[in-house]
Amino acid sequence: MHTFEPMFLITNKKQNKTTRTVYCLTMAILVILALAPGLNAQSTDNEINYLEEKLKSSAIVEKPEIIERLVDKYQSVDKKKQAYYAKQYVALPDSLTKMETKSKMFALLADFYNPKNEDTGKLASADSPVDSDITKYASLIISILLFAAVWAWYFFNKKKFEKKLEGIEKEAEDLYNEKYIKLKDVESRLAKELAPLKEEHEKLNEEEIELKKQLKVLEEANYLKNAFLSNMSHQIRSSLNGISGFANILETELALLGDENLFSYAKKIQQSGSKLENLLTNIIDISTIEANVAEKKIKAYNIFEIIEDIKSINIFKANEKGLVFKTKADEQGPGILADKEKLKKVLNVLVDNAVKYTSKGFVTLTASYDENNNNYLIEVKDTGTGIADEYADLIKRAFASDVIDENEKSYQGIGIGLKLCKRFVHLMDGTISISTKEDKGTSVRIELPADINSEGLIIKEEPDAPSVTLLNAPHLGSLDIFIVEDDRMNRMVLEKMLKKSGNVTTTIDGNDAMNMIKKQYKKKKLYHVMLFDINLPAPWDGIRLMQEIKRLYPEYKRIPFIAQTAYAMAGDKNRFLEAGFDDYIAKPIMKNELLTLIEKQIGKFSAST
Repeated sequence: MHTFEPMFLITNKKQNKTTRTVYCLTMAILVILALAPGLNAQSTDNEINYLEEKLKSSAIVEKPEIIERLVDKYQSVDKKKQAYYAKQYVALPDSLTKMETKSKMFALLADFYNPKNEDTGKLASADSPVDSDITKYASLIISILLFAAVWAWYFFNKKKFEKKLEGIEKEAEDLYNEKYIKLKDVESRLAKELAPLKEEHEKLNEEEIELKKQLKVLEEANYLKNAFLSNMSHQIRSSLNGISGFANILETELALLGDENLFSYAKKIQQSGSKLENLLTNIIDISTIEANVAEKKIKAYNIFEIIEDIKSINIFKANEKGLVFKTKADEQGPGILADKEKLKKVLNVLVDNAVKYTSKGFVTLTASYDENNNNYLIEVKDTGTGIADEYADLIKRAFASDVIDENEKSYQGIGIGLKLCKRFVHLMDGTISISTKEDKGTSVRIELPADINSEGLIIKEEPDAPSVTLLNAPHLGSLDIFIVEDDRMNRMVLEKMLKKSGNVTTTIDGNDAMNMIKKQYKKKKLYHVMLFDINLPAPWDGIRLMQEIKRLYPEYKRIPFIAQTAYAMAGDKNRFLEAGFDDYIAKPIMKNELLTLIEKQIGKFSAST
């Protein structure tokens, strides 16, 4: 079995070595301290011998200093010798000695010859021997014996100590090996227990990587889907603009001719175009919600005002079918917290469906405030054909009806409008539910929060535009309308729609438009309304063309520019307005909508000049 020396044993050995080193140093210091007196004595004797020899051969003038030093040296060694040399010092002539030192010598002699001193009168001569060798080196011998005793004690206990230390180290090593084996066993069992978790972790990592790859694919697919919808929206709306525009013109012309059959055909074309446009708009709206790019503007609005708007839009449809259409809402209640445009779209879809699938009876739209829950309950109710059981769940299934009139088959949908309603209501933090029975009618209920602090609130997003007509603009004279449109059919539609409203100038692309504006500008002529398509042949587009005209001809900054385009995705309108356009109209363009928009812009610019 392979073992490892524990760390604390290595540390103990180092500490023992350090202890022995300190011990030896301590012993050495003690020996030095013990030998110090003998060594000092030996050193003092050597110096005394040197001074005495020097005194014998020195000149008379050197003797006082040598004698003084001898007196000092013998002070702690031999009092008799000290007195002997003190007597020699006082015998020297006063001219060679110092009075202060001589006085000191007299005092020393007086003390030495004091009767109390046992050594009085026994002054040794200069040639008498000092102390015996035993007395002289007694301290040295004692120090050597002490040092030998210490070392003997150390070597006697060293083996005993080392043997005890080896026993302790062996016990510690055995204990360490035992714990090491247990630790290895725990690590082995832990590794076995963690192995499945490790495999699961690796599997989860692989799944995460795969999910990230799939997410990337889905994001790319979503991007392609949105790009496809945007492109298809543009293409379809451009085509619808020609269909709806010519159908609108045909309706007007055939109404003047009084041909009811042809008028009904033109009307059917117009209705089918509107249906296709609504379907396309709903698909795009659902796409924006699914892509999390749908914007919502939640504010407090007066519910009565919203209900009245829905009534004005749908009353004609109900009257055409001989239905009773009634609405009810509290005009002075608190405001409803909602996105006004999205709520109106939801209610329009619900009322339109109620009218569409009701052959006789009534359709009602009501809104009531619940004080207990501080919310509004909006209900659209009809006495129509109802919804089959398999389609009754609005949240999960598409809307459809099994029983419809033969002449209304063209209006049979796939329920995408109600899917959009569900998404919009949830986006506004509300709930929607449905109650229906076949041949008993349908009731759709919506609950949205209310703002108790906005009681009686009436909100209008924009002030009413000044009343201005295109045929009556005396400050402008004859109205000149400038159109840039590359699609021949759409140019024809716009010309037909606006020909009675003033002089219409059409161009096919950016270069043609720039040349025409430059030509008329030299004649000091400005157009009154600029109606630009956005998607123009390269290198131009509607935004760049508008900005270039305003840059080259600053006078056009006071002229309304309107973007007329098939781009109708979420955010397109804001993008065009931020780029510098004054207003926006999406294709397919309805004549009345276009005329109203131009009148509003003419009135706005007229008021500011």
